[in-house]
Amino acid sequence: MPRPPKFYHPLREIRAAAGGLSQTAFAELVGVSMPTIQAIEGGKLRLTPKLAARIAEATGASETELLKGSQGKARTLEGTKYTAAAFQAWEATRQRRSKPQHHTSSLLQWCEWLLKAAQSSGDAALMKARTQLIESMERIRVSLGLEDTVNAELLLFQSVETYSAEISQWKKAQLPRIQRLGYHSSMPFGAKTRFTLSWQVTPSWSPGTLPPAPAPTNVDLIPAGYCVIGLGTAGCRMAEAWWKGLCRDHGILPENGQALHGSPTGNWQGFFRRVPQITEPDKYVPRAIFADLDQSSLQTIAMAGSDLYHPAAFCFGEQAIGNVFAGARHAGSRALVETVSKLLARQAQDVGGVSGVFLLHSLEGGTGGGLAQQLLGKLKSDLPASPVICVCPLPDPALGHSVTAPYNLALTLEAVSQGAQAVLLFDPQRLEEEAIRRWKVEPRDVENMPNRLIASGLCAFSGPLRFPGADAVPLLLPDWLRMVCGDRQSQELALLAPEISPLQAKLSAKSAIHTAEEIVKACTSACKPNNSSLPVTLLLRGRQAEDVWGTTRGSGFLLPEKFRITPQRSPEGFETCTFIQEARAEAARFHEFAIQASQLLERRAYLQWFDALQITESDLARAVSALRLVADRLVGGESPSPPL
Repeated sequence: MPRPPKFYHPLREIRAAAGGLSQTAFAELVGVSMPTIQAIEGGKLRLTPKLAARIAEATGASETELLKGSQGKARTLEGTKYTAAAFQAWEATRQRRSKPQHHTSSLLQWCEWLLKAAQSSGDAALMKARTQLIESMERIRVSLGLEDTVNAELLLFQSVETYSAEISQWKKAQLPRIQRLGYHSSMPFGAKTRFTLSWQVTPSWSPGTLPPAPAPTNVDLIPAGYCVIGLGTAGCRMAEAWWKGLCRDHGILPENGQALHGSPTGNWQGFFRRVPQITEPDKYVPRAIFADLDQSSLQTIAMAGSDLYHPAAFCFGEQAIGNVFAGARHAGSRALVETVSKLLARQAQDVGGVSGVFLLHSLEGGTGGGLAQQLLGKLKSDLPASPVICVCPLPDPALGHSVTAPYNLALTLEAVSQGAQAVLLFDPQRLEEEAIRRWKVEPRDVENMPNRLIASGLCAFSGPLRFPGADAVPLLLPDWLRMVCGDRQSQELALLAPEISPLQAKLSAKSAIHTAEEIVKACTSACKPNNSSLPVTLLLRGRQAEDVWGTTRGSGFLLPEKFRITPQRSPEGFETCTFIQEARAEAARFHEFAIQASQLLERRAYLQWFDALQITESDLARAVSALRLVADRLVGGESPSPPL
């Protein structure tokens, strides 16, 4: 039999009265290690005066009773019995006494009274008091090194201005809003080119003006709802990186899903749903779905985001199938797609329906491509009016690919061509080169860099959907696609190639302050449009200069006249340039894969693996032919494709 404890302390009763805290939570509350708490409660260790003082400060118990420890009866400072009600009363008193908002509100009230007193003494006294207050705040900011912290807080208050038209119409437009966007007559595009320019702006430290506030919109009545679905290992990793960027843009903590300032900013309802909490602040859960046939590939994401994502957001299959295309005839993938479809319907219940779906998956992977084929067919029948955008990394020749990659790419691209409206093709190899050359990232640290840069590009692409402008509400995905992809009468798939760069790399290093026209001119001068008639999109994200606050209108702010460009410290930096045009430069790569797939078919190589999944040779031949047609269309018919 175990020996009885030598002495007894009333910590167990205190812990039970303090909301039924676990030993770990109680140890964090008093600031000691959990083994120490276990030893004291087990009667193996006596309380020291220092530790007793900590527990008394954190729980409101009597320090004298804690040090006695032999009676086993917890008492408060007043000598009454320690209960849950006594702990709650003590906690409420302590919070009122040390709540930082109380001190902040008092400080703001004193500043207001000081300015009122100066105003009553005359305009000269008012201006002098105001100037001295601003100078004092500036000295505090500089002395404490709060430049990045203050700007990070202001990052939440963003405004997006977008205009899309042919270059000939840009020249004729005289609207002030269009002129503020930075249009200039030397743009290197043809007169018939549809040019879309979008500015996503956040304020900078400017204590001489009113602080910004989120612009009111009517999107809260029937908000648009978007869902992000990661398929396969590559798609789930891209989705995880993108959700971190979305949380940062809207002021949501990626650790627990809570808002930094009471409520997220912008049109957060499009990508997040609010979950009320009883004892804690409300959580904002992403409309995210992660699906993979290999359960082990999602364990890291599920563990890292356990407090952010809903547990049901992770959909696992029965077993991995390797690099073979998991198409519609694979039983395990069919069941997984049904689970994803039901989860998608549940996630759209708190909005006006699914306004768009983002599918993130690999082109050459078997799981991602196969699940994308089935899910696109399901979405086409269940949600025919909801546009679908596929986000895919291009095959990276530096990493090599599986022997079945040509087959998988042909089958995936055929399915995407039939079910999606646009595809954003990111080149991982080029992104790694940009990270090393533009952001000065060490080569040894570029392992997850492509996913982070893809997330930065997706944040820029979705900015007009998530933030309003001074004169308009956030765009809807169908309208945004018409701007970016143009009017495609034949309903052909738009293959788009985004390029992401820091703004600093486009501008002169001699100056940190630039006008909108200077920034747009520098960014468009480096653009090399493939064809004068194809749409071109320029997405700019920047921070306004401190001394040129944009003219306020309502509670929002207009596009400022000047911008401050700072050195980029990481690819997640806000000052970026994203250039999007049709992926004609990738035609040669698609032709190469078509040739490889045709050569494999001639030798009937690896067909037995696909026969087991009921994918016939004729299915592969049809997909390879469709891949060759896509490559020919990207070339534009100007040069014949090589013989297969």
